[in-house]
Amino acid sequence: MNPMLNTAGTTAADIPEFPMPRPPRCPFDPPQELRSLQEEGALARVRLWDGSTPWVVTRHAEQKALSTDPRVSADSDTPGYPRTADGGEGAKFSFVHLDDPEHARLRRMVSGAFTIKRVEAMRPAVQKMVNGFINDMLASPRPPACGSTMERVTGIEPAL
Repeated sequence: MNPMLNTAGTTAADIPEFPMPRPPRCPFDPPQELRSLQEEGALARVRLWDGSTPWVVTRHAEQKALSTDPRVSADSDTPGYPRTADGGEGAKFSFVHLDDPEHARLRRMVSGAFTIKRVEAMRPAVQKMVNGFINDMLASPRPPACGSTMERVTGIEPAL
């Protein structure tokens, strides 16, 4: 048996749904079911909303290796690319979902805004926004949108 593969769920009925519900105590904690898959192997089959069963990579080292492998595409328009929701075809929300050379071209255009010096200069303003978001969250059952932080960092005017 290959220690990289989680062979649990090899029958259609046994393949877990993805994404898994997150625990209410902390939305950033991985679900226990995902942690279990990670312990069993670096790759596991999951079932998406549309019934497809792609592989999920559960461990950091393997995710890093795949992200730099030119045989693997990040382009969400690639036929067979797994979609975690019905977002339609052709919608690019980020250059993260592009392959080189287009990914590299766009990354070069924005990387200057994220140098250590610039990020450190933005720290007080971002901290003030984060403190405001935390105060709003504590005062309201509905969390505020965090888009304004990225809008300020990138200089993009907020959409109305």
